[in-house]
Amino acid sequence: MRFSGNASDANAFDAVGAGLPALRSGSAVQPVLPSPIDIRAASRFIHDLLLVGRISRRQTKIAVVANRVRENTLIYQQLERFLKQLGIPFLTSLRDTQNYIRAAEKGVGIFEMAPSQVAPDLAQWKPLTHWLNSRRSLPD
Repeated sequence: MRFSGNASDANAFDAVGAGLPALRSGSAVQPVLPSPIDIRAASRFIHDLLLVGRISRRQTKIAVVANRVRENTLIYQQLERFLKQLGIPFLTSLRDTQNYIRAAEKGVGIFEMAPSQVAPDLAQWKPLTHWLNSRRSLPD
């Protein structure tokens, strides 16, 4: 997934085990699923990005989001603890909802659906879009 805007470009990686990309954008967002496998894969992926030198915190800002979560589960609590201890921005948690499937079936994004149908989802995206449109997401 790629976001483009006036202030910056951002990448969102959806496959943490797919290998390290060559980043040329100002911002990168890594979604992490609430599963032990995804948590371990994300840990290795972010470690490799930051410590192996594929990105520099000065050249590319990286953040994480919890993806497809059910907040009342134990695995979500484990995921949240993991994301908060990474030392990079943990922006938001996106709930596990059928709204994304409905949007895909219609060929639209949730931002193009009736706000009354997707209000909780739009609220969860606000911290992410706010970060992407702020100076905090831009390289130093």
